[in-house]
Amino acid sequence: MLTSLETVDVAFMLVRRRLRVPRPNMSWLDVKLAVRMLVRYPVLSFIGTLSLSLGVALGSAVFAILSMTLWPSIPLPDGDRIVSVQLHDEASNENERRLTADFLRWRAGTATLTDVGAGWDEERNLTMGDGTTAPVYTASRPRRSRSRG
Repeated sequence: MLTSLETVDVAFMLVRRRLRVPRPNMSWLDVKLAVRMLVRYPVLSFIGTLSLSLGVALGSAVFAILSMTLWPSIPLPDGDRIVSVQLHDEASNENERRLTADFLRWRAGTATLTDVGAGWDEERNLTMGDGTTAPVYTASRPRRSRSRG
């Protein structure tokens, strides 16, 4: 009578013959060993799988909480629906500047967005009443050009 491990070996051998796999490479041996260990130690396999699942869930929860507290949405009605799109040039490792014509073409071509606006973010220093300063991140919009006359 075959044991469960021998049954797995026979099954792998039959699959190799059926698929005409010439010789098992290292990854095939790893899969074979993994199946053997799963069959031989089912409780340990269950505990390991449960631990990994809980670790991923806990990591996701911590990331969600940190993202809500460190990067809150904009304090406007439906502020969580505002999205920022930036174009990044990999060669110079800087954000790309775009022409107004590009922006107007994007605005005219979108059908799924409610509105499209242009602007840039800046870091400025805010001076408090007691003389201390703190960095403040602001968003600026392009100024309208004034006609000279």
